[in-house]
Amino acid sequence: MNFKGLCTQLGEDTEKVRYWSRLLKQAELIDPKNKGTRYEFSDGDLNQFRKLKEYLSDGAQTATEALRLMKKNLSPAEAIERLEVVNRQLEQTQKKLLQLREDPWYLKVVTWFRGKLNLFRKA
Repeated sequence: MNFKGLCTQLGEDTEKVRYWSRLLKQAELIDPKNKGTRYEFSDGDLNQFRKLKEYLSDGAQTATEALRLMKKNLSPAEAIERLEVVNRQLEQTQKKLLQLREDPWYLKVVTWFRGKLNLFRKA
């Protein structure tokens, strides 16, 4: 399939498809055949373009972000879910750290021990 056919299949602007093509080539996700001054795209290449378009519509902010997700075989929904889990874990860790900073248990033990030693010294 030639470039114009690819643009009509995707239903996108030629400049956008050209940009996607350059990014996909750099990421080595497509390998179009060079026929003179034109490129011929295979069905596998077309599937990669469709996957990129799908990722962009599902929540990826930019084409480069969508490419990173494609390389890791993650959908944008899975990436957002993982981010939420990590944010919750980070929030819990920060709360625990603040609790330890406010009233560390070892200071309680040290002050109790010092109090007991002071009782023995006075007696």
